[in-house]
Amino acid sequence: QLSDYENNINIIQNHGIGIIGTFITGFDNDEVSVFDEIINFVIKNHLAGAQVSCLTPFPETRLHDKLKSEKRILNTSWENYTFYDVNYMPCKMTKQDLEAGIVMAFKKIYSQEVALKKRKYFKNIFSKLQNLTTDNDEEPLLNIISFYENDQWNLFIIPREVHRPREFFLENEEKLLISPASVDMMGLIITPREEDF
Repeated sequence: QLSDYENNINIIQNHGIGIIGTFITGFDNDEVSVFDEIINFVIKNHLAGAQVSCLTPFPETRLHDKLKSEKRILNTSWENYTFYDVNYMPCKMTKQDLEAGIVMAFKKIYSQEVALKKRKYFKNIFSKLQNLTTDNDEEPLLNIISFYENDQWNLFIIPREVHRPREFFLENEEKLLISPASVDMMGLIITPREEDF
């Protein structure tokens, strides 16, 4: 429920999992104030990132048919269906207000001031995660997955309660060998032994 969002975001991000919020603007009940509401929500909850776009009535959709019947579809080319360019007449703001509001939201959400606060917030969380260790202090209770793409490194930190499932340590027929990391990385359960398949 909407009322639980802030609490759930806090719980998830405190486990080292950054949330990227996706917001669609330009619904019939949206006024210009919707952009300040989104900006305040993103900043207050320290979201790792945010995507703000406008309602886009793609041809052959029910939304397009509805707006067309209301004579609100603008005569724009296919190249204008970008999620950021407005292709219809909004109800409670102008086309220009909607497009300018999206630009303003991005500028404020990704400002240097907000970025510094966000970095401090996540740095504090990750420093706490460093204290997660097993009983014998051999290694932290987390998996780290990284890859290099589009000239930048991407890093995923996955906290965990245990390194191996309970079945891994059982004996005889009850024993089950699986690779938890393969579940984290690919969503696959790999069973190296034929009898576990």
